[in-house]
Amino acid sequence: MLGKTVVRVLVGGLFAGHGAQKLFGKFGGKGLTGTGDAFEQIGLRPGVPMAAAAGVSELVGGSLVALGLMTPLGTAMLSGVMASAIERVHLRNGPWNSDGGYEYPLVLTGVLAYFADEGPGVISLDRLRGRDRHGPFRMIAGLGAGVAGAMAIRSLAERSKPLPPSPGSSSAPSSPTGVTADEDRTRSAGPGSAGPASGPGSGPGSSERPSSDAAQPQAPEVGRRRVGDETTPNGATPAGHSTTSPGA
Repeated sequence: MLGKTVVRVLVGGLFAGHGAQKLFGKFGGKGLTGTGDAFEQIGLRPGVPMAAAAGVSELVGGSLVALGLMTPLGTAMLSGVMASAIERVHLRNGPWNSDGGYEYPLVLTGVLAYFADEGPGVISLDRLRGRDRHGPFRMIAGLGAGVAGAMAIRSLAERSKPLPPSPGSSSAPSSPTGVTADEDRTRSAGPGSAGPASGPGSGPGSSERPSSDAAQPQAPEVGRRRVGDETTPNGATPAGHSTTSPGA
C-alpha cells in the first residue's frame, strides 16, 4: 500500500516537474520559447504551441497521478506524451536507453498502465472521494487515447511542414522592392558600365548583336609607318617626303 503511494507520487511529481520546465522555465528548463525551438528541430511544428500542449499534459497529468485524483485521466494524458516522445525521438534509436532508445519512456508507460489498471491505492484523493475507478478496460482505453493523441500530434506536425521551393522559383534574395539582388546590382551600376565580360563589343546592346569592329579582322600593324598624314606599307617613304623629323 505504502509502496504504491511512493511510486505514484514520485512518478507523477517528476512528470509535473517536466511540465513546469516547459511552461515556465523552472528547474533549469528552457521555457516555452526554448522548448518550442527544440520541438521545431524534431519536426513538431508549430514549436511553441506543441511545447505548450506537452507542458500542460505533463503538469496537469503528473499532478493528477501524484495526488491520486482522476487517475485514469492523468495516466491517459501522460501516456500520450510518452507515445509522442517515442515516435518522434526514440524509436529510430532502438530499445536501449544508452543509445537514446525508447527503453525509459516505455517503462514509464508501463507504470502508468499499472496505475490505470490497479488504481491509485488507499492513500489517494480518488479513494477519499469514493470514486476510485480502475480496471483493464480503463487501462486499455487510457493507452489507446494516448496513442491516438500522439498520432494526432504527428498528423498536425506533418501538415505544418514548410513547403519546398518550386522548381522555377529563384533562390536569389530579393530587395524590398521585389527585385532580385542580381537585378539590383545591374540597375545600380547604370548604363554603360562593364558587365561580367568586358572587351570589344561589350556595353549596352552588346548582348543583342556583336560589334562591327569586333567582327572584322584588323590589318596587322607590323611593317606600317606613319609619315606625315599618310601611311605606307613596308616602311617605304612616299616621294617628296623626308623621314627626318622636324627640327632635326
